[in-house]
Amino acid sequence: MKERELKMNELYQKALEFWGKDLQLNMVFEELGELITKLSRVIRNRIPPTDLAEEIADVEIMLEQLTYIYKLEEQVQHAKTEKVVRLQEKLGIQEKILWYNNTECPQCGKLIEDPKKIRACETGYSYCSEECAREHVKDIYQEE
Repeated sequence: MKERELKMNELYQKALEFWGKDLQLNMVFEELGELITKLSRVIRNRIPPTDLAEEIADVEIMLEQLTYIYKLEEQVQHAKTEKVVRLQEKLGIQEKILWYNNTECPQCGKLIEDPKKIRACETGYSYCSEECAREHVKDIYQEE
């Protein structure tokens, strides 16, 4: 885990101990509501879009805490990658993305020692090696 992530996790743990799980979960709703309210005001041209920055930051922090509380770091990163790939496919974008969480291969689960060796193939997914990509691309094409 990166040093910043460790420090943030320590901070989130302290917040959890100080306010408790239920209050922190309720704060997620509160911060989301505040963002929705501000965004509505931006859409109606009552406030400038720059006024969203603070609310977006609050929501991002609470979402990180929610992820920490339920220990979903890897699952969230995996879901983000899959959703970005799907968005790229829908938009016909061919550029490749790398796996957000580079500790293990998203396809075979093998530990990735050198993140620079991650390879994206023509499907838009990322793999730990050319061999892994060929194996999984073959599986994808056989399913069709």
